[in-house]
Amino acid sequence: MGDRQNTTSAYVISVVFMTAVSSGLRTLTFPLYAYALGYSPYEISLFYVIYYVTHLALTYPFALLSQRVGASRIVPILSVADAVSIFLINFHTLSSFVVSFVLLGLASALVPQLNSLIAHNFKDKLTKIYSRTIAATLAGNLVSQTLTAIFGQQGLFSTIYFSVGMMYIAFAVISIFLLRGFKDVNVELKVKYVPSRNLLVLSLLTFVAAFSSLIVARFIQIWFVEQSLSVFDVSVIYMMKSVIGMGASLLTEKVGENALLRPSFYVLLAALSTVQVLLIYFPPPISVVSYVSASLTGPILATADNVIVTKILNELKEVENGFALMSTFRMVGEIFGTLGQGLLFTAGEYLVPFVLGAILSFMVLVLDWVLYERIVVKKGPSRGLG
Repeated sequence: MGDRQNTTSAYVISVVFMTAVSSGLRTLTFPLYAYALGYSPYEISLFYVIYYVTHLALTYPFALLSQRVGASRIVPILSVADAVSIFLINFHTLSSFVVSFVLLGLASALVPQLNSLIAHNFKDKLTKIYSRTIAATLAGNLVSQTLTAIFGQQGLFSTIYFSVGMMYIAFAVISIFLLRGFKDVNVELKVKYVPSRNLLVLSLLTFVAAFSSLIVARFIQIWFVEQSLSVFDVSVIYMMKSVIGMGASLLTEKVGENALLRPSFYVLLAALSTVQVLLIYFPPPISVVSYVSASLTGPILATADNVIVTKILNELKEVENGFALMSTFRMVGEIFGTLGQGLLFTAGEYLVPFVLGAILSFMVLVLDWVLYERIVVKKGPSRGLG
């Protein structure tokens, strides 16, 4: 199990890093790129809706396929689709953007099965693997932010997508062989088509969490530009956030699971995170300081929440379909969050997204803990919430 776990760990972290580079270019760079090409925030949001709809259509079929043939046999498709997707943005045409976001949806539909590899193979080391994947995510984001700072200020967006796309395609081909010979750890004896009540509740919380996150964060770079900050300034802000977040993620690994899941510590961080989101609405430097400081609490909360969710799914014995269903609900939440912020920002309304996102995110974090307490800590998955 040791060699197999090391192989899986290397694969998971490397894939997470590359998808983070790609994701960073879409999260930070693409809205600025499309905005410069003349697309409105609402029109930009429609590209993300294409991605979300594709994700919704494919997530559950991939989950059922994973339960039958094993996640390690289908997850490598993720990197190939994502690599081609990022390369297509280089052509900056409407059709290339549409196809790119369709492929992104296909790739993201496989992310839940990457999570199932983690759930099955790192039950006793969840805090360590999640803190490392979050650090890898932030490192990938830092790469994309650095590229944006260097080339974006000069308007050379196509150069970024071409270079990263070519390197990513090469990596995707090589990564296919990293899991050769790996055998999935399948703890589920049969495919579950109907989710349990607890899983539905957890999925609903995932929907609200995604909505509250994206109604604040999807076009926050446009918010900073509206505050008279340059593309370079915004890139530096994102870079600072990633560097601090990487440090917080690595620190989380040292903290340990027991301290991380202590109720008082968890709720205090959730409350602090809520205040930080609200303060982003204020003009610089308050908004900048608050946004960057959130990178201290964000990775710690994300690691804790990932551990909580994975433990719940393992206890319910609904790992593959659980991650898939949650991912489906997450995508629906992101659709509404993205469209909501796009519409509100286009209408010039900036306060509502921050207030709504802050309140809802705090509620979700607390309710996640309550669900974890009732299912895992008390060892009573059949008790439910009703």
